[in-house]
Amino acid sequence: MATARSSSRGGVALLHPKQTSAINWSPREKPWLGKYAPMKQSEARVRIIHEWDRWILTQAIDPDGPTGKDSLKFFHELQDSGSPLLDFQSRGQDKWRIIHAWLLGADRLSDDWISIAPRITPARRLRPERRRLLKT
Repeated sequence: MATARSSSRGGVALLHPKQTSAINWSPREKPWLGKYAPMKQSEARVRIIHEWDRWILTQAIDPDGPTGKDSLKFFHELQDSGSPLLDFQSRGQDKWRIIHAWLLGADRLSDDWISIAPRITPARRLRPERRRLLKT
């Protein structure tokens, strides 16, 4: 890895092997990460909600307002078009669930169509009774 001396502080700055000077790269302009680094969720949230507002005007929706079905359709259309809006840090979570939560939090849709199913718990097997041997 290349190093360069910083004249102002006398310290050493580590550089990427392809980097020829101590340039302060913005997080989205690092050439070794590809064209762009993923967006932060805060930036993606604002852009996706804005895109939702534009997209929902072109859709025929129920009189009760948009629901989770509409957000899933929106997500699939973003996926199918290869939208860069889906290039955000998901930290291993499902991106549709993240987007759906953002839209719910921004009061852009309701989730009345989802019924909460009771949790399925397995029946507990009783352990066989243990008998202690008494020492006499």
